[in-house]
Amino acid sequence: MDTLRKMLRLLDKALRDPLSRKESVDEFLECYFKNELDVERLFGQSALDILGELAYDLNFFVADPAVRAQDRSYYGDERLVREIKEAFRRLSQVGVAISDL
Repeated sequence: MDTLRKMLRLLDKALRDPLSRKESVDEFLECYFKNELDVERLFGQSALDILGELAYDLNFFVADPAVRAQDRSYYGDERLVREIKEAFRRLSQVGVAISDL
């Protein structure tokens, strides 16, 4: 499985499986930061920019409501879903196939 497909599947899993969201997000972030150059080389700067913005935003996702309450910049499930869906929409616009996850 190529790197981008793996990242997209992790994001899709985060959307579909609320119980494993934190693990899926953490794995996505690890994969993204290890493979930024491959993503740019294979899919272009636009895809890299979109995934980079998402990776930055996902750093503020906190699954635990008690921990999330400690900082106003943290967010939970509802915003996570919005952020990922928006990234998928933007990736589709730059030619990344999302439908075959």
